[in-house]
Amino acid sequence: MFAFRALAATGIALAGLSLGAATPSLAQQNLRISLQYPGNDMMVPHIRNFAEKVAERTDGQITSEIFTDFTLFKQGQELPAIQRGNLDIAVLNTGDIEQQIAEYTIFSSGFLFRDHAHFRAVFDGEIGQEFNERLLNDLGIKVLGVLYGGTRHMLLRDDREVTGPADLAGVKLRMPGAPAWQTLGKGLGVTPTPMALGEVYLGLRTGAIDGQENPLGIIRAFKMEEVTKQLILTGHMIQPVVFVLSADTWNKLTPEQQDVVTQAANETLVEQDEARLAQELDDLDYLRAYGLKVAEPDREPFRAAVNASFVESGLATSWPAGLLNRIAAVQ
Repeated sequence: MFAFRALAATGIALAGLSLGAATPSLAQQNLRISLQYPGNDMMVPHIRNFAEKVAERTDGQITSEIFTDFTLFKQGQELPAIQRGNLDIAVLNTGDIEQQIAEYTIFSSGFLFRDHAHFRAVFDGEIGQEFNERLLNDLGIKVLGVLYGGTRHMLLRDDREVTGPADLAGVKLRMPGAPAWQTLGKGLGVTPTPMALGEVYLGLRTGAIDGQENPLGIIRAFKMEEVTKQLILTGHMIQPVVFVLSADTWNKLTPEQQDVVTQAANETLVEQDEARLAQELDDLDYLRAYGLKVAEPDREPFRAAVNASFVESGLATSWPAGLLNRIAAVQ
């Protein structure tokens, strides 16, 4: 099993270009960064690289520490920690955000984006700008970028024929506990079972759960192939993850420092997305070679069932009027 460990990036400088006479008066700051990822997931080196890039363009007036593997905050605790002033930077999933802004369950609804290009166009355009402004105004977090978290698929302990949701009846599939994720799971035909990500490997090994769903990178990082037999390429979610900074921390930076952080974050977005897309191809080859049976069923029955699940649950009624159609119309 993956050995959990904290990666603390001590003394990474994050701030201060050559800012002129005002620079020496700026107070030293130490930022805490918490990541919901194991240390061997590619998100970690990319966020570390973000810090290092800013450091190269500053005089070390702001430093940071990076914590991975849930060593600082458990899953779901990072957004409240930022709002309490106990955390500066995190990469949040959509479930974290929908706990406080119910209408953004739309981003956990499944089959929302056609592909990565569509996902990127949505969050880089007008809809993304509205999303960023809402999080700043209502949650007190500055969005540094919406990153591609990978495409989520199912992984099962047993080999079974799966052509549609009916074939998964009774399967206890680990899903995040937020309401939209549970609704998504029901649409996929499974019995959605909340469980912390760090407990999934043991749950699969002992049979406490029958399967789980995640991007391929998470499957491989947590070595879940060791305790499963079949990968089902449902592609039910192209997952956005939101790279955020406390608004209070953001407001303490000078305009020049904000420019440094923004530019480094923009570079990180491009680099991380490109690397994850390439890594997914490698991950799939690895999982096949490891011996997992890989199935790719027709996704349309799953798509139709997921859409119906969100309508029946009532969650779709909270979505902003016309947003679903606006997302679909983005080219």
